[in-house]
Amino acid sequence: MTFTVLPIRIIKVIFFKIGGMAMRFIIGLVATVFIWVFALIPVWIFLGARSFTNPEGFWQNIVLLGVGFWVLGGAQVVFAVVGLAATVVAWSHICE
Repeated sequence: MTFTVLPIRIIKVIFFKIGGMAMRFIIGLVATVFIWVFALIPVWIFLGARSFTNPEGFWQNIVLLGVGFWVLGGAQVVFAVVGLAATVVAWSHICE
């Protein structure tokens, strides 16, 4: 057995011989991260626009926050509901 094969063998033993539950858990975590990165796209757009415009002062911040809620608020609510549903479905399949 060479030195390069040993880590692969250890990974196979850890993930597949322990019943596969650890591997399903890791897949669930990765799926959850991808789901929520996608679901929070309006937040990323708002933060990018906010850093690009660089508001100074109270009124500029209030106007930018209001425009952000008005433009991206509805989309964020829809994406949050879809993200929550996708997370529940993903974890229900993983925990079977």
